[in-house]
Amino acid sequence: MPFGVKTGGHAFMRNARCLDNGHYLVAHYGGKSVVEYDENGKAVWNIPVPGGAHSVIRLPSGNTLVAVTDKDNNPGVFEYDMAGNIVWSLTNKDLPGTLKFAGGMHYLSDGRLFLTNWVGHVDAKNPVHLLVIDKLSKKVLYKVSDRNEIKTMSSVFALDALKKRVKSYH
Repeated sequence: MPFGVKTGGHAFMRNARCLDNGHYLVAHYGGKSVVEYDENGKAVWNIPVPGGAHSVIRLPSGNTLVAVTDKDNNPGVFEYDMAGNIVWSLTNKDLPGTLKFAGGMHYLSDGRLFLTNWVGHVDAKNPVHLLVIDKLSKKVLYKVSDRNEIKTMSSVFALDALKKRVKSYH
């Protein structure tokens, strides 16, 4: 298994996405890696991800966005090129004290990134559960902060992307 990925257990994987080519992009939280598997389950691309990968998105450019957890105390979102180099990042250097555990995310073609900030491992005062970020400027466009009805969030999907996708099939 690539990069020490082990089978089973709650830390095996956190998110997987089917790619347009029929492959699967998998965030291996416990193995601290992202692996692309072909239709036969063979690893065809992989990168180490310090901190534990939670969610992955293959961008139209071919780069891969990875939401990174709190395993190494450096949560954030990192964009990797196909050679495994980090070409963009969003961390607490950009949003001081905000990110606790980067979880689920959804990227829209207009450059908006929806990112959940799971706060289950910390006793956060005024936690931010969801961020909508302009990827280019790293500006927070909207956030869902501490609310009585939300204890924590771990996943997100932007419905307007679904409408666009459904329309494209008609």
